[in-house]
Amino acid sequence: MANFKTTPSKWQDLVTTYTRQPAPVRVLLQLTSVIYESIPPKSLNKFLTAFYRHQNQIQPNSPFDPNFLNELINKKLLILSKQAIQCNPIIAEVLTRDAKKEGHFISMVAAVQETKPIIVHFGRSLYSNTSQLNRELRISFHSDDYDGMVKKY
Repeated sequence: MANFKTTPSKWQDLVTTYTRQPAPVRVLLQLTSVIYESIPPKSLNKFLTAFYRHQNQIQPNSPFDPNFLNELINKKLLILSKQAIQCNPIIAEVLTRDAKKEGHFISMVAAVQETKPIIVHFGRSLYSNTSQLNRELRISFHSDDYDGMVKKY
């Protein structure tokens, strides 16, 4: 994960930029905060499709193309590294809390765990990187599943 120095004004600027986005874009950004780890931009549609299915909604026309994602990267709402995107970690918690507050969190978790599941071998979770572990710990934390946090670690 990238290393960022932040100040309160930089954080506030990012939050303001996020809140000014249209609702479907905010949902997309919230989903990337639940995914947490870097993903190829093309796989984002799989996560969105699963999310809308869990919401029992028809997925709107895909709001992103390479130019759209580049716009979010230029606004620093998404981070691009090695041809993969991820939510800007500076505001990830704000976005995840918004997803929870707006009632999207549970469907986002289901979509993420369905689309990019953690491998379980003999009852133990096998994480392919620390971002996956962090993702699962964050999901447990935001789900108020503190016992799950202990089991995942």
